[in-house]
Amino acid sequence: MTYFFIDDQETNQTIADNLKNENLHIIFHLVKDKWESQLSFLIDQIEEFDGLLLDWQLQGEKADSNKGYDAEALAQQIRRLASEGKIQKDFPIILCSAARNYPDVYQRDHTGHDLFDLAFSKSVFSEDEKVGQIRNRFTSLAKDYKKLNNPDFRNDLNVLLAIEDESFLDDRFTDSLRKRLDDGRGIPHEISRFIIDELLNKSGELISESILAIRLGVDISKSGEDWIILVEKLSKSKYKGLFSNGWSRWWSSQVSAWWKNQFTPNSFRRSSSKTKVGLLNDKFELSLNPIESLSDKHSSTFFWTKCTETGIPIDTSDGLLISGQENFYPWQDKRYVSIEAVTNPRIELKKPVASFERSRLESLKQKYAPKRPKR
Repeated sequence: MTYFFIDDQETNQTIADNLKNENLHIIFHLVKDKWESQLSFLIDQIEEFDGLLLDWQLQGEKADSNKGYDAEALAQQIRRLASEGKIQKDFPIILCSAARNYPDVYQRDHTGHDLFDLAFSKSVFSEDEKVGQIRNRFTSLAKDYKKLNNPDFRNDLNVLLAIEDESFLDDRFTDSLRKRLDDGRGIPHEISRFIIDELLNKSGELISESILAIRLGVDISKSGEDWIILVEKLSKSKYKGLFSNGWSRWWSSQVSAWWKNQFTPNSFRRSSSKTKVGLLNDKFELSLNPIESLSDKHSSTFFWTKCTETGIPIDTSDGLLISGQENFYPWQDKRYVSIEAVTNPRIELKKPVASFERSRLESLKQKYAPKRPKR
């Protein structure tokens, strides 16, 4: 798969060199001086690339203006042409910036979110522990956009999600997805954004490997190869649909059904991590290690999610809902910050708790306030 990387700094050629491998080619192009020249170049070369990587601040000039144009303006024009059928295909557009906290800034500013598939800080392109996953996502996006450009593919929900039967899915999710597919008339980049933002990046219908481990009660870091063996036993629950080569996910309801089939009457939701791991070890002759509570402020070991601030496993009863989730879809899991995080004066919350949680927050802060030494 080939991406054109458009940037205004020639020194950023090293980013292209770091990202490329045998499956992914990144071709660096210095931004054109004029808006019209840049757009014409991309349209003329459209068969030569499968996606674009754009620097957020492109120092070129718009026609009849002395002001520079940015990636958003360029992407907006490309997306408009694709929506109107004036270019031959739709394709992934990925955003990057030299700002280290750029993904956080991007998430706070919703302007232009419907234009881009992903956003990165440039620094992560040189981090060995992250670049492998990034390459997989670039490649997966490019390959599966080719499928999305086929109206027959985007007309069939079961084919798109690689499932035989949709009965295990929330009807509200399938209804929302079908509206975007629109009997094959849906816009590929709009379908892509919905799948990435509302299915892959939010727990609910799908869960990540870290949430899978939390719900099974397994400490991955202490379980070695036995965790991989267990994951293989859940292969039928693995998501194999659109962009699955870039995002490892599992159908949450199928994981729950697997547990019920294997371990009834032991509740999946209301069993401790030690109970779950004991059952798993006995059943499959493994040596998994259970998650231990990392805070004496938490009372439950029915681990189900993770703290948005610290990433530690928690039961929802040991967390407070964070703000900004009013627009979550009904099939999506709510996000929680742990009691440990909100009562730790050294942790500055990235997001405040929901307004209705404030009285509980104050009570917790009083309860766990540092004790002053007696004189």
